[in-house]
Amino acid sequence: MTGARGPGVRWALLLALLPLLLVASCDSTEPDRRGTVEGRVLVDDAPLAGAVVELTGPVTRSETTDAEGRYRFSEVPTGAYVVSIRDVPDDAAFQAISRTAVLNDETTISVEFRGNFIRTTSLSGRVISRDQGLAGVSVELAGPDTLVTETNSAGAYSFSALRSGTYQLSISDFPSTVSFPSVTRSITLGTGEERVADFQGTPELTATAVIRGVRALLPGGATEPIELDQLRGRLQVEVGVEPGEDTPDSVQVLLGDRVLGTQRFGQGEIPDAGEPLPSRLDLFFEANTARFDSVTADPRFLNGEKDLTVRLATREGGPEAWTASIPVVLDNPDTFIATLEPARGPVTGTDGQEWVAGDLDVVLVPVSYSGREVTTVTAEIRRAGGGMVARRSVGGSAPFRIPFPASGGGEASLEGYQTPAGLVDRVRVTSAGYSGGGPGVPALPRVVLDSLRIDQEAPVADSVRLPSQGSQSDCCRDSWVGAEFPFSSVVVGLDDPGVGQPSIRVHAGPAELDDEELLDLAPVEQGSDLEETSSNTAYRALVVLEDALGNTRVLPLQPTSTNSASGSGGARFGVDLLGPTVVLDTSGSGLGESESNPSPGARWVLDVQDAGPSGIGSLPARTRIQRMGPDAPAGGQCILPSGGDPCSPVPAGLVRDFQSSGPGVYTFEAFVLDRAGNRSAVILSEVEVDGDDADP
Repeated sequence: MTGARGPGVRWALLLALLPLLLVASCDSTEPDRRGTVEGRVLVDDAPLAGAVVELTGPVTRSETTDAEGRYRFSEVPTGAYVVSIRDVPDDAAFQAISRTAVLNDETTISVEFRGNFIRTTSLSGRVISRDQGLAGVSVELAGPDTLVTETNSAGAYSFSALRSGTYQLSISDFPSTVSFPSVTRSITLGTGEERVADFQGTPELTATAVIRGVRALLPGGATEPIELDQLRGRLQVEVGVEPGEDTPDSVQVLLGDRVLGTQRFGQGEIPDAGEPLPSRLDLFFEANTARFDSVTADPRFLNGEKDLTVRLATREGGPEAWTASIPVVLDNPDTFIATLEPARGPVTGTDGQEWVAGDLDVVLVPVSYSGREVTTVTAEIRRAGGGMVARRSVGGSAPFRIPFPASGGGEASLEGYQTPAGLVDRVRVTSAGYSGGGPGVPALPRVVLDSLRIDQEAPVADSVRLPSQGSQSDCCRDSWVGAEFPFSSVVVGLDDPGVGQPSIRVHAGPAELDDEELLDLAPVEQGSDLEETSSNTAYRALVVLEDALGNTRVLPLQPTSTNSASGSGGARFGVDLLGPTVVLDTSGSGLGESESNPSPGARWVLDVQDAGPSGIGSLPARTRIQRMGPDAPAGGQCILPSGGDPCSPVPAGLVRDFQSSGPGVYTFEAFVLDRAGNRSAVILSEVEVDGDDADP
């Protein structure tokens, strides 16, 4: 479709019809015949009134369409004509605005023009009050098109596919509590234009909010009065809200320009916005005025005068429907963030608590609510409920690193210190000064680290020595140890009242090595970790006691009365790795592995063929003799040890006489120990005694 019109088009059509017009004009002999040209002009199938229709041909005439869009040219001579239209709306497009018509005889011909309005224009906007959309408002558009719609939940409306032209835009049915400067406006829309038109209202508010009081919030939730010009720490702010006829959305409390807390309706104790509201609501907000950044130590609020503000948001009035403020003064004392950097630890001790050891660095970062620069700090480690442990002062700029060494003298040293069992230590700042001098940081001393447990002490032992053995002991006599000797057994009464979890480490080697060389050797756990020696003075050992934090105590292995070999640096000892070689001596009256009814004077004789480097001592055998017979108790009769229960081997010599206690089978079982505690193979012998041959 096109809306093109103009004299150029008409002249082109006239030139095309010129031959027909000339023929008609030359035929002067024909009678004067006349007819009618009529028709309608329609846009969107509706009549278009006021359009000018021109007839050009043998005669020229023009008509204006009536209310029905009709026109009529009567009593016009026959011939060829051009029918065209003009003065139609600018936004109306027709397929053609000029058409040809040939009138023959006395007839009536109809020429109709059909078009459509161009609808590429749109209009949208919002009906709002304090930036809150108003839903359900009626919006009417009157002009070339007449339309009515309602705003949605966001207060938005829209009209699309409109004709261009001038419109009247108006709103109605909005809340009576909202007023508008004007509810009607005139808008001219061009073809293809997208226009936005908002209506901004002002609510007539009835809701109010007020700060009713401020109290200090104590640990455990209790409160106490506080002066508004000395606010500090955690606070409880009481706010009273009277909704009136409005619909509250939320309540905020601000300190300065920072939000302390927000409570929304429908959350917690505040009813939903759709529920009936009481005439007054009392709300409580908790706030910590002493909050600070845990990394930078920057306070959230600096001391000084502030406005404590309550802000009420309502559906009608928007986010700041009502505000009320009271002046306050923040007065938080400057403090410090403390971080402990131990050389060792923390480690969880046997008491379930964390312990540290070694050099301790306390790093202090001032939290300056006053905004002043701290340049000197004195800190101390003090036992809870007790005296001072260490103290040190430093100067400069933050962060302040305060070292408390694990060794050396002086007031700051922690050498040999261990927190007593069941107690704790604390780090506290006792004094601090500002740049420029004058009074120092107030409200000191102040504890900055609590529940500190320090352990600079290694485990202790009652003794570290070779076993003190009697003549009937199983091992380690005369300064010899065997293959299975556990070196950890040399420590007696091991204890660590600090972090605990003590361990034992034994370093053994040639006696001529010094302590440093011995400690460089790998630890040993039992005798077989060392090479066998021919002498009982070949080795010496150092015992290392260490707790879970790495505190160590090095002690030399000490001799005893039965293991008395010693020299500089403690006990000396030798190692024998193999047990003795032992057989039954069956010569003479000696009994063998299996005998019956032995002769009087028979005996068991253990022949030690190789005793190793440590040799054997007195009572080297471990022997038991048991009888199984008809008159023996269930499980047998223990002959040696007599009546033993259980019947276990006991120290004995190498020779044992056979003595019958009745008929049955006698089992002889024995092994031999060398001085180092190594065992020989077990020797077994069975002797059967008949009833007739039993000793009386």
